[in-house]
Amino acid sequence: MLISLVLVGALAAAETPAATRDCLSTHALRSTAVLDDQTILFQLRDGSVWKNTLDFSCPTLGFHESFSYESHGMQLCDLDTIKVFEPYGISGATCGLGKFER
Repeated sequence: MLISLVLVGALAAAETPAATRDCLSTHALRSTAVLDDQTILFQLRDGSVWKNTLDFSCPTLGFHESFSYESHGMQLCDLDTIKVFEPYGISGATCGLGKFER
């Protein structure tokens, strides 16, 4: 009986949609971590972590693990882009952000 209750709870958790946001406040950002060419973690000052899966793979993002962004209205949104930092002043790839998922 206990096993079935645990299984039901696990299935319910798996079916619950993850919290998503279109935007994050740039003032709330504490740090970022690039996981690969398509995934960035954004940690906020409140301790929450939001994963952004870019619309498409962003060449060299995972290798260089650094990027810049230009925000509009003090928010970073799913319609904004990031630019990969490349060494020696070479222009890096510009890539579109996706939704932010908790």
